[in-house]
Amino acid sequence: MNKPELRINVVIVGASTVGKTSLANQLVNSCFDEHYETTHGMDIFSYKMELDNCVVSLTLRDTCGQEQYRSLAAQYYRETHGALVVYDISNRDSFEYLQDWVNDVSNYCPQGVKIVVVGNKVDLADED
Repeated sequence: MNKPELRINVVIVGASTVGKTSLANQLVNSCFDEHYETTHGMDIFSYKMELDNCVVSLTLRDTCGQEQYRSLAAQYYRETHGALVVYDISNRDSFEYLQDWVNDVSNYCPQGVKIVVVGNKVDLADED
């Protein structure tokens, strides 16, 4: 007998260079790639796991953070169950723009979407 499958779509948003792709890569592949490459449009990360006798299919939609692509991001918010709003704790500007990203998620995602704010790059906090 096949196990029931639960599909969960999560969008990852935030300013450019806050580490959205690195976070997704770490969550899905348990690895960190030191080579930085800007995301253009959106990257998809998929992960399956078994939980409570159910197969959970998690899709992470890693969006680009550049301002010129921001209007395109609305199309990536459809059918989203959750959002990770990411900022770089070593970059105050990225924190100051958090509310803008939360507003985008609230405006474009389905009603009731769960939002989690993530402070990223804690390993760099003491380098300032």
